[in-house]
Amino acid sequence: MNRNTDIDFARCILILEVVLIHIVNFGELYPEAKAVILSFLMPTFLLITGYLVNVEKTPKQFGRYLLCLFLPYALMVTGFSVLSYFLPVQDRMTELSVGAVLEKVFVTSIGPYWFLQTMMVCGALYYACFRWLRPRMPLVAVLLVFGLLLAVVAKATPVLYFDAIPYYYIGVVLRQTRTSYAAFFPKTGWAIVPMSVLLFYCGVREWGSIGILAVVWCAISLMSWLNGVASRWRVHRHLLYIGANTLPIYLFHPIFTMLAKFYLPLFRFDPTGLLHTLFTLLLAIAGGLLLARLMEVTRLAYIFGKPTLLRS
Repeated sequence: MNRNTDIDFARCILILEVVLIHIVNFGELYPEAKAVILSFLMPTFLLITGYLVNVEKTPKQFGRYLLCLFLPYALMVTGFSVLSYFLPVQDRMTELSVGAVLEKVFVTSIGPYWFLQTMMVCGALYYACFRWLRPRMPLVAVLLVFGLLLAVVAKATPVLYFDAIPYYYIGVVLRQTRTSYAAFFPKTGWAIVPMSVLLFYCGVREWGSIGILAVVWCAISLMSWLNGVASRWRVHRHLLYIGANTLPIYLFHPIFTMLAKFYLPLFRFDPTGLLHTLFTLLLAIAGGLLLARLMEVTRLAYIFGKPTLLRS
């Protein structure tokens, strides 16, 4: 699939929001804003992820895709687990042992890294269904089997969150039915109206509600429209670059959001907390990209399963 600037721009906005909600001071000062963002952020990310996954790869190629997710996931979950035991972070470890860390890596995950676990589990089931069943069954039947597998795994195990899987599944359905992204998510700034009504007037928050599904549709349509507006800005290509490289930012941003607590006193002159938030946001994005680049230069990127972490 050729790169879609609407998707890259949307991913840029979404990763900025991911960093934002993990800045503890921002969440404490603006809990309602955090709650609103959390209501649609990861569902939107999951839908786009399901749409982008390519199951037409060979087993070796797809296995490499999963490995390049698992290696950074396992390393970052292990590191985050250990750090969380010593630092006052949310979702912290209360016991530090090999068994407890392995449980986080292979079962329940920790911090923001549950998203990568969801990508791997959903991706493996997606590939298995379409690799083995698609040559023998019609598309509708394969999609039905895939959906049932997701539901069973989510209900029977803690590795998938049930209310999250419909969004990944919808992305897969759009991809497999060859639905045009631009046609399904028309570019319109008016999408902010129903989105605002649902989020603020109706108070829709639960991922399992039809209201959040509508909010996700509105959010993607709105971001596609904003991409057209931003295309005239000089910073536009930088935003697209961020959107093309969300994985290293996602992996490394907790380092910087945890560090934010230590320099928070330097920003006490700003009671709104917005300057601290903006500084941390920029630091996390730049720091995540810089760490990825340093890993490439020093060849440490190979511990994540590939020589390069950044896309041009």
